[in-house]
Amino acid sequence: MSDMRLLVKPSGLYTYPDLMVVCGKPEFAPGRVDTLTNPVLIAEVLSESTRDYDRTRKFALYRPLPTLRDYLLIDQSRLYLECLHRDERGQWVFDAYDQPEDTLVIPSLEVEIALAEVYDKVEWPE
Repeated sequence: MSDMRLLVKPSGLYTYPDLMVVCGKPEFAPGRVDTLTNPVLIAEVLSESTRDYDRTRKFALYRPLPTLRDYLLIDQSRLYLECLHRDERGQWVFDAYDQPEDTLVIPSLEVEIALAEVYDKVEWPE
């Protein structure tokens, strides 16, 4: 994913999300094949240095994207994931998951994933 960037059209800024999902045909910035404009889902892996920025200012940049329906924040230092979903009224709904048996629901993709699967093969320090 490191080569694909996102043009946030409302602000004109470019970002490099950790993961993007597009449903249907990808739409690119004019004259580009490395710059998407229509993600349905964006995921960011949180680190100590990016945690606050990804939760606040970066999400504020992403919210006006008309195609964006889900924003995932995946903690890399513990079993914890936040999902923000835009409902049919355009309101953002927050869900947090912190138990291995929790099931992450991604409404826009009609997908359910056990949190244990998201963190599969992650080895936690003692």
